[in-house]
Amino acid sequence: MKVLEVVHFFLPKHSAGVEVYADSVARALADRGHEVHLFFSEKILSRPNYSVFTREHRGLPNHVLVNNLLYEGFEETFRNRDVERAFGDVLDRLRPDVVHVEHLMLLSMRLPEIAAARGIPTVMSLHDFWLACARFGQLLEHGESICDGPEPARCASCITDFKYSQSALEKKMISAIRWTKETAGFDLAPVVDAWRNSRLAGAGRLLKRKSESGVHLKPTPPPTLEDGFRARRDELLRLGRNVARFLPPSRTVRDRMIRYGLPEDRVTLLPVGIEPLASGPRPPLDGRDPVFGFVGTIAPHKGVHVLIEAMKHLKGRGELLVYGRSDYYPRYAASLRAQAKGLPIRFMGSVGHDALASAFERFDVLVMPSVWFENFPMVIQEARSARRPVVVSDLGGMAELVDDGVDGLVFAPGDDADLARKLASLIHEPSLVPAMAERAENPITFREHVDRLEEELTRAAAEAPR
Repeated sequence: MKVLEVVHFFLPKHSAGVEVYADSVARALADRGHEVHLFFSEKILSRPNYSVFTREHRGLPNHVLVNNLLYEGFEETFRNRDVERAFGDVLDRLRPDVVHVEHLMLLSMRLPEIAAARGIPTVMSLHDFWLACARFGQLLEHGESICDGPEPARCASCITDFKYSQSALEKKMISAIRWTKETAGFDLAPVVDAWRNSRLAGAGRLLKRKSESGVHLKPTPPPTLEDGFRARRDELLRLGRNVARFLPPSRTVRDRMIRYGLPEDRVTLLPVGIEPLASGPRPPLDGRDPVFGFVGTIAPHKGVHVLIEAMKHLKGRGELLVYGRSDYYPRYAASLRAQAKGLPIRFMGSVGHDALASAFERFDVLVMPSVWFENFPMVIQEARSARRPVVVSDLGGMAELVDDGVDGLVFAPGDDADLARKLASLIHEPSLVPAMAERAENPITFREHVDRLEEELTRAAAEAPR
């Protein structure tokens, strides 16, 4: 079977959860004898926008679409004819038996329709809520407060402080970079990228406009933007008619995406499996306080600030190890270090997957204080594998994976005092830690996950009209 994996970004330039998962799935399918190709976007300022070139990454053929975010309007972020044309050309060259979509951000919601027109079925994994939320699929209004779901006027207001396209000045700069590359053969893109990254440090891609008091200044969106979100909603419904099967990892994602418009009869729950972690046991808590651990991106929506505030309530009891990349939001990371001054907190830096087992060996309890839904946190499954109990926010996929008081603890989202009470209970009753770890159910393995995914892809290919 020939499979085309579609993802928004990919390795080696981008290595977040979806990209790593897509790579793992692609390799697992290839190891089972399937021919696997990948189609994804990448920003390359010196190359023509929407051009496609082919390269290999660790033996897998990659079809790379150049997307430099030169959008003329919001609609191009979800319905993009240039992307659709390029994707159609790739389909015509490869003629895959099935398309497996990991993500459509930076591409177009109509890619499954382009495939269906050629008799090629699509199976789509749902890693977040991007089909319903244009702001990274996080359902966070203005990047901060929980949003209950898409509504054109509210979405239009939310997107006004979100940078989804290059500015007019940036477009001119990109044009100059291409001209220099084509006429002189010199690529200025790496220099410009380094300069822009230093200028935008801490802002990430969430460019928030705030007053001195910290209150959002929310510009009135143009009426056409509301129309754009109505069109985006229509595209979601249209997409639902052109995908053979949607595969959400959690009930949270499944139930919400059905509520937002996906056809219930085409949505099948498929939890993600993991490779078991070979972490050794922690020393008994006899006479010592537990060591708490955070593992994840150092970003505002991950709620690390809530955890640090909770540590203040503990008045020196317990210790916290913070693992994660801090370069995406360096200003936020710097504020956390200032917030943690004088507390028993250590920032351990980024940890690769190969070193994850060693990281888990250094703490007793995993804490996930996220202030967004967290669709299906792999780190919770990894904690299960390492026999570590978890303390999580009472939101979405986090709370879904924890039986409060049985195999972990759940606290009110964003409530540092409530989190502190839960952590203190583990300090004062240390026997709870090994007891909850022992009661935790082992997650499914990655092999078992790929078995089920392969079945879905094979069934879709077999049932597709030819």
